[in-house]
Amino acid sequence: MTKQKATDKTFTFYIHNNIGHGGTLAKPFIEWLKDIEPTTVNVHIDSSGGDIFEGIAIYEAVKNYNGKTRAYINGKAFGIASIIACACDEIHMKKGSYFVLSEPKMHTTGSARGGIMLDKIRSILAEIWMEKSKKTQAEIFKMMELETWLTDSGALSGGFVDYVYE
Repeated sequence: MTKQKATDKTFTFYIHNNIGHGGTLAKPFIEWLKDIEPTTVNVHIDSSGGDIFEGIAIYEAVKNYNGKTRAYINGKAFGIASIIACACDEIHMKKGSYFVLSEPKMHTTGSARGGIMLDKIRSILAEIWMEKSKKTQAEIFKMMELETWLTDSGALSGGFVDYVYE
C-alpha cells in the first residue's frame, strides 16, 4: 500500500498487493481517506484479492467518500479487489488487465457456521457486482461459480468497467 499526494487536488492511492494478510489494510486506508478534504481520489489496483472483511471495509470507505473516486485497474483485480473498484464513481481498466469474479473462500476450524457466513458474504459480493453491471443475481452467481476472468473488453461489454485505456 502506497499513497501519493498530487498538487492538483487529486490524491492517488495504490493497492498493488494483497488485501489484508500483510498487504493493504483497511484501518490505515480509512484513516488516510478521512484526513483529506473532499476532492478526487484515484485508486490504482493491481491485486490478487485477499481478506474479504478488510476489502469490504475499504469498499465502504470509498463508497461513502464525499469527493469523486476513480479506480484504475492496471494488471489485475481479483475477487475482493474488483469489489473495491466497484466502490468508485468510475472504473478505468488498462488494456490487457483482468477483472475476476469468484466465490468467497475462508479457512475455518470449529462449527459448521462458516458455510452460513460464506453464503451471506457471497450474496453481499453478488449485490455489489449486480449494482455495477446491472446483471441478475443468477447471472452473477453463475459467473462466481465459474470463477470468471474478464479481459478489458469483456469487463467493458459486461458493464463492470466504464473505460478501457492503453
